[in-house]
Amino acid sequence: MPQTQKGSWFLHYQQKMDTEVISAIEGLVYDIWKLKRRIALTKDKSKVKQLTYVLRHKDKQLNQLRSIAT
Repeated sequence: MPQTQKGSWFLHYQQKMDTEVISAIEGLVYDIWKLKRRIALTKDKSKVKQLTYVLRHKDKQLNQLRSIAT
């Protein structure tokens, strides 16, 4: 734990944090994990292509949410 006020700047982030954004990020990370697993297990090339497209879309969403998360 920080010993001075100057060293405790990061403790204030919890008050500024938007819990809905953080929950959405957690959900998207889980969805991305599941998609990557499905891609690894899928043998059909056309299905892999579709899943890869969805994965890219979810990655973009995740990056947008991360940019506004505190």
